[in-house]
Amino acid sequence: MRMMIVILNDQDAESVLRALIEQEFRATRIASTGA
Repeated sequence: MRMMIVILNDQDAESVLRALIEQEFRATRIASTGA
């Protein structure tokens, strides 16, 4: 098992999540706010 922590902008996040799920990886998106 491997764990990746990735920081993406909103524009890229959806396509990356879709690609991971298509390859049968589990993915969780967590929203955050920067200051």
